[in-house]
Amino acid sequence: MFDIGWSEIMVIIAVAVIVVGPKDIPKMLRSVGKYIRKAKSMMRDFQNQIEEVADISELKELKAEADKLKNFDLEKTIGDMDSATNTPKDTETDTPQTDTSQEESPLKEPPKSKTTTKPKAKMVKSQ
Repeated sequence: MFDIGWSEIMVIIAVAVIVVGPKDIPKMLRSVGKYIRKAKSMMRDFQNQIEEVADISELKELKAEADKLKNFDLEKTIGDMDSATNTPKDTETDTPQTDTSQEESPLKEPPKSKTTTKPKAKMVKSQ
């Protein structure tokens, strides 16, 4: 926000002493404190109301999602997906049986290479 240094505070105090007078300074400070307290209270209430409105709108969105999930029909959705893809459910009887034992699987491991391991060198202490 804005920056008030010690020199500005001293000027404000000097002006207050000249304008208000030394006798009425404590009364003035009390009334200023009351107004500041009241302004902070109003700001706090305003913030709480804004947060409450945001929470209510968020709860409405969550309720709408819950209602949507509550009315969700899984069987209908699966039926719609099956009709969209146009695939018959029993495809096992229509396909011919083939011998897959001789075919190579794409997940088959590659052949292992024949590498020899070298013996580890012994460490020799030098003196």
